[in-house]
Amino acid sequence: MNSFITIILIHIFVLHFVSIFGYRIVNNETSCLLDYRTKMVSKENDIYTEEKRHQLGIILNNFLKELDYIKMNTLLYKEYSSRVKTVHSSHRKIKARNYKSWRDLSDYCGVSILIHPSKNINDILDRLHSSKQFKIVICEKRGIDEWFHTGYRAVHCDIEYKEIHIELQIRTVLQDYWNVLTHEEYENSRVHGYDNINISLKYKILTLIFKLTEYFI
Repeated sequence: MNSFITIILIHIFVLHFVSIFGYRIVNNETSCLLDYRTKMVSKENDIYTEEKRHQLGIILNNFLKELDYIKMNTLLYKEYSSRVKTVHSSHRKIKARNYKSWRDLSDYCGVSILIHPSKNINDILDRLHSSKQFKIVICEKRGIDEWFHTGYRAVHCDIEYKEIHIELQIRTVLQDYWNVLTHEEYENSRVHGYDNINISLKYKILTLIFKLTEYFI
């Protein structure tokens, strides 16, 4: 009789133990599965698609309205130029640079502004800092302080606005013209050879003239 009761108690204990332990296993597996699915959904939602590009375009247009609100257009030579990176271009750059997400790109949203000849970069920066709707993370000069730099030149500002980053390019009229000119020379060099003496000499002379003009104006 005692042995029979003992067997019954052992069975009850085993069933109770299995039910608790089994629940924990299932519960943990369910939790892990939910975490995995959450990560997968998050990853899928973060893929750069035409829909995502459209959403970024709406946010970028709102950013341009913020620039109008602080009367940025009064400091400019012409209207803003803006763009959201195409899906093809973004995927190509992500792959080339081994990025994990399109958010690693610094220029998925971009705005270019051309300073009026009577204004300078400090006028632009002061106006940007006056806004409470976005934040300037960093501004850096590209090629401007390098005497022998022959290519693209501008000031780039990384702007935080509504959880996205916008690359703001600021150039003078002279710098804009120089960028066009150097791009044409680059194409000539690419077609006729980078070691072409005539092109190389012309390029260096143009660079010297530009730097002198930039320094004295």
